[in-house]
Amino acid sequence: MPMTDSDDAWHAEDAVAYLRGHADAGVIGDPAHGWWVTTQINDERHPFAFRIKDAEADRVREHPALERLDPNPHPGREVWILRRMT
Repeated sequence: MPMTDSDDAWHAEDAVAYLRGHADAGVIGDPAHGWWVTTQINDERHPFAFRIKDAEADRVREHPALERLDPNPHPGREVWILRRMT
Protein backbone atom coordinates (compact mmCIF):
# COMPACT_ATOMS: atom_id res chain seq x y z
CA MET A 1 0.00 0.00 0.00
CA PRO A 2 1.52 3.36 -0.98
CA MET A 3 2.32 5.86 1.72
CA THR A 4 0.34 9.06 1.44
CA ASP A 5 1.83 12.52 1.03
CA SER A 6 1.00 14.32 4.26
CA ASP A 7 1.78 17.67 5.82
CA ASP A 8 4.36 16.04 8.07
CA ALA A 9 6.28 14.55 5.14
CA TRP A 10 9.75 15.95 4.72
CA HIS A 11 11.33 18.05 1.99
CA ALA A 12 14.58 17.06 0.26
CA GLU A 13 16.59 19.45 2.46
CA ASP A 14 15.20 17.79 5.61
CA ALA A 15 16.32 14.39 4.31
CA VAL A 16 19.83 15.65 3.54
CA ALA A 17 20.11 17.18 7.02
CA TYR A 18 19.07 13.85 8.57
CA LEU A 19 21.60 11.91 6.46
CA ARG A 20 24.38 14.27 7.54
CA GLY A 21 23.76 13.26 11.13
CA HIS A 22 23.15 9.54 10.55
CA ALA A 23 25.90 7.81 8.57
CA ASP A 24 23.95 4.56 8.01
CA ALA A 25 20.81 6.29 6.76
CA GLY A 26 19.71 6.71 3.15
CA VAL A 27 16.82 7.72 0.95
CA ILE A 28 14.78 5.07 -0.84
CA GLY A 29 12.48 5.70 -3.78
CA ASP A 30 10.01 3.01 -4.74
CA PRO A 31 7.57 3.35 -7.66
CA ALA A 32 4.84 1.61 -5.68
CA HIS A 33 5.46 3.15 -2.26
CA GLY A 34 6.95 6.61 -2.76
CA TRP A 35 10.03 8.07 -1.07
CA TRP A 36 11.28 7.77 2.50
CA VAL A 37 14.36 8.08 4.67
CA THR A 38 15.57 4.79 6.10
CA THR A 39 17.61 4.63 9.28
CA GLN A 40 19.72 1.72 8.05
CA ILE A 41 20.39 1.52 4.31
CA ASN A 42 21.79 -2.03 4.54
CA ASP A 43 18.79 -3.50 6.34
CA GLU A 44 16.53 -5.55 4.05
CA ARG A 45 13.47 -4.52 6.06
CA HIS A 46 13.99 -0.86 5.04
CA PRO A 47 13.37 0.68 8.48
CA PHE A 48 11.22 3.73 7.90
CA ALA A 49 12.27 6.98 9.55
CA PHE A 50 10.47 9.74 7.66
CA ARG A 51 8.31 10.10 4.55
CA ILE A 52 9.50 12.47 1.81
CA LYS A 53 6.96 14.47 -0.16
CA ASP A 54 6.39 12.96 -3.60
CA ALA A 55 6.98 16.36 -5.21
CA GLU A 56 10.48 16.38 -3.68
CA ALA A 57 11.73 13.27 -5.51
CA ASP A 58 13.40 15.28 -8.28
CA ARG A 59 15.07 17.53 -5.72
CA VAL A 60 16.50 14.44 -4.01
CA ARG A 61 17.82 13.17 -7.35
CA GLU A 62 19.39 16.54 -8.17
CA HIS A 63 20.77 17.41 -4.73
CA PRO A 64 24.56 17.87 -4.92
CA ALA A 65 25.12 16.32 -1.48
CA LEU A 66 23.54 13.01 -2.54
CA GLU A 67 24.64 10.25 -4.88
CA ARG A 68 22.77 7.27 -6.24
CA LEU A 69 23.96 3.95 -4.87
CA ASP A 70 24.33 1.64 -7.84
CA PRO A 71 24.28 -1.28 -7.58
CA ASN A 72 22.19 -1.12 -4.45
CA PRO A 73 20.90 -3.66 -1.92
CA HIS A 74 17.25 -2.90 -2.79
CA PRO A 75 16.41 -4.15 -6.33
CA GLY A 76 13.66 -2.19 -8.08
CA ARG A 77 14.19 0.85 -5.89
CA GLU A 78 16.35 3.95 -6.09
CA VAL A 79 18.75 4.34 -3.19
CA TRP A 80 20.47 7.64 -2.45
CA ILE A 81 23.18 8.22 0.13
CA LEU A 82 25.21 11.17 1.32
CA ARG A 83 28.06 11.80 -1.11
CA ARG A 84 31.37 10.96 0.53
CA MET A 85 33.64 13.97 0.28
CA THR A 86 37.31 13.05 0.35
